[in-house]
Formats: sequence, C-alpha cells, structure tokens
Amino acid sequence: MDQKNLIKLLGFWISNTIVLSIFSALYVGGVVLGNASISKPVATIINALILAIVVYLVPSIVKKLDLKIKISAEKVQAADYFLVNFVVLWILKRLADITGLGISSILNVLIVAIVLALIQVGVQKYLSKTIKKS
Repeated sequence: MDQKNLIKLLGFWISNTIVLSIFSALYVGGVVLGNASISKPVATIINALILAIVVYLVPSIVKKLDLKIKISAEKVQAADYFLVNFVVLWILKRLADITGLGISSILNVLIVAIVLALIQVGVQKYLSKTIKKS
C-alpha cells in the first residue's frame, strides 16, 4: 500500500472515529459504544477501523462491477458509501457482544449511515485535492 492510499485509509478511520464518538456522546440512548468486556475507546477505534477498511475498498469493488450509471460520480459515491455503511453498521450492531457497538434501532442505523456517508464523501474530496497538490 502506497502513501496516498494509506492517507485515505487513515482519513476515513479518523473521520469515522470522530463521528461515532459524537453520536455516542450526543445520542446516548441510540448509539452505545463499549460493553462489559470492551471499553468505549477500544470499541470506537475497532468499529471505526472496520468501517474505514470496508469503505476504502468500495471504489475498487465498484470499478470491478463496471456499472454504467449516468449520475454524477459524487452522487454515486455517496450512495455507495451509504449502502456499505448501512450494511456494515447493521452487521456490527448485530454482533454487539463482540464489537461493542450498540445501536437501538434500524432507524438509528440509517441516520448514522447517512451522516457517515456524507462525511466520507467530504473526506474523499478533500484528500483527493490535497494528494494531487503534493
């Protein structure tokens, strides 16, 4: 993995960590990080890393599928990120005993997935511009 790809992965990881921490702090009844065996910081870091790795792989998966969609690339990317975040968050939520991520309902998964997708598109755009300059 070269430095440009590593920076993108780290950008996704950091942004996911911040978003999950904010949701956990502000929406206490809806998103819970940590359990009896996993502390809150460890659960935040692990779940954010899992999300970052999966989201990082999205562009290569979409290219391999070779879909001919005539919507702007940014909208397609946001939809892809949303779908991936939704599925991964739901799986992580179902494995709460292992992952330490508890989300109270599917509606809350939907809300967190939307916010994560929007943040990830912003991170992708920012890092693409920053990496091209250097």
